[in-house]
Amino acid sequence: MKVSKAAENRRLERQRADGVEPRLQLASPDRPLLSCAESLHDDQLVAKLSECGIKIDRERLGKVVKQFPSAESMMHWLLKEDHVAQVTEDVENWCWVCLSTLWRRWFPEHPNFERLDEWIQDGFVARSRLGTDAACAIWMRAWLSIAVLLEAFRFDSIEDFDHCFAGTTGIEEWLPVFVDALGSAAMDGVEWAALRLAVSEQAIRLHEDLDRPDQDLLTKLRLALAQSHFDLGNIELAERWFSAAARESSQPELCYLACAHAFLAKTAWRHSTKAEVAARRGLKSARPGQRTDLLNVLIGVCDAAGRTDEMAALRQQLAVDQAMAPPTAASARAA
Repeated sequence: MKVSKAAENRRLERQRADGVEPRLQLASPDRPLLSCAESLHDDQLVAKLSECGIKIDRERLGKVVKQFPSAESMMHWLLKEDHVAQVTEDVENWCWVCLSTLWRRWFPEHPNFERLDEWIQDGFVARSRLGTDAACAIWMRAWLSIAVLLEAFRFDSIEDFDHCFAGTTGIEEWLPVFVDALGSAAMDGVEWAALRLAVSEQAIRLHEDLDRPDQDLLTKLRLALAQSHFDLGNIELAERWFSAAARESSQPELCYLACAHAFLAKTAWRHSTKAEVAARRGLKSARPGQRTDLLNVLIGVCDAAGRTDEMAALRQQLAVDQAMAPPTAASARAA
């Protein structure tokens, strides 16, 4: 599996910061890292690149950064373009840290994979130390970078993007985490719900324009968009997006379950009725043994409405469904 120099750099920086013995480190202690380049002045970085065989100045770099999604891919092109004969690993590493640093200093308005990897990982650190809101603020910068890169460079799919990105955490894995984090933040402020709605809409549009969109990821984004509309009080729009997610999903019952739970969170009786409608739609597509959550929704609705006979019948269905459910790992070990 391809690993970018940015991801490698992050691991090595962490090892050195943690005081890992040199003989146990993944690379030589002499390998240059971004932290080394950050202490150098611009003219020193340019001189180091010249020493490696690459002639660069602000004007040339300004033209080249628009042509590549990362300093790493730009570096490989420059090494060939400038006919560098001896391309050792040390030369590559020095060229990459120098170009990455100059790109960041001179043209911060142009995003690249290196900054994207940094923002995604910084968001995870912020979430563990400062909370969800802090993570979302950083992750918004990551998302805006992704949107720019997707539109600037033609990728067939998110899988293709991830292969080129080769970051510490792939976009396919990270994006649902970010959208869920926005949903958690929305509990504390309506502005986060509006932001989640905007991100979901943009992500859906960008994914649908890809030659090979990830349908599972699209389903998650449609559900996030539906929940955002719900949180903002746009109930009819929310219902439409829940239905759209169910139509396109390979597991429509999960979409209907999400819709039912959203309505159950409302206290008005009409919302309880809509939760029942969504759960019954989900039952039509759910396979035997996978209907437990939907049946529990219906049991709760009937219990609240005093429909005891119907609730008893549903409990019988629940017992049958649980008996047909595939064994979990824990139950298999116990057996």
